[in-house]
Amino acid sequence: MARRDWTRPELLQVLEFYFRTPFGRLHRTNSEILQLARRIGRTPSAVALKAVNFASCDEQLRARGIRGMSNSSAADRTFICAVFSSARALFDGASKIAPSDFPSISSKEPEIADDFPKGIDVKVTASSRRGHSFFRRSVYTNFEGRCAMTGLRVPSLLTASHIVPWNCGESLRCDPRNGLLLSALHDRAFDRGLLTIDPDLRILASRALSQFEKDEFCLVSLLSLDGVPLRLPRHPKFLPSQEALAYHRSEIFIK
Repeated sequence: MARRDWTRPELLQVLEFYFRTPFGRLHRTNSEILQLARRIGRTPSAVALKAVNFASCDEQLRARGIRGMSNSSAADRTFICAVFSSARALFDGASKIAPSDFPSISSKEPEIADDFPKGIDVKVTASSRRGHSFFRRSVYTNFEGRCAMTGLRVPSLLTASHIVPWNCGESLRCDPRNGLLLSALHDRAFDRGLLTIDPDLRILASRALSQFEKDEFCLVSLLSLDGVPLRLPRHPKFLPSQEALAYHRSEIFIK
């Protein structure tokens, strides 16, 4: 049988799977690999091997002594570098990478009788953040569904927060190394520069919060985190980018 070269859409789908899957689950019996293999017309063994080849190009794994396949192709290494260099690379021509929503908790709002004016719907023009679903899924998996600052595990209250904001770094928009999984409150505080992360991956609280030190909620929820190590899984797939964190400290954090 003639050898069939991998196409770009096929590689992107395997790489998307690799980004959100622990190294120990990159085997041909994994149910997701079986489904992916059927979808792209490859054998489970071929898909698993390609994922392990990607692992050999992963700097985080190499730092932990995990090297994947030693004979990974130069093409695979070039492909991964190209993906990380472009925010659009994971999605151009990869129509089968579908969004994945996480569990949500619904609540019934109490009815309030009042005489306030009624709200109306108006049409607005909005831009779509293509690729954010992939980013959120990868960051969510990387932090094992737990807030990196508090340990909160309620999915509907967690946000995949960009370290370098979406509008400030196109090449980092979909890079999981530019992400932290944070509760809604801590995502907002991080985004507003009231919290940041130092080079040793410890949380820093802004001096701007000191004026609220008599606010018990602020003291417990924000100020008490100053100097506390970031909550990382035992073996995170991606560590937060030091370059991205340095940008956040210098450009966003309120000192």
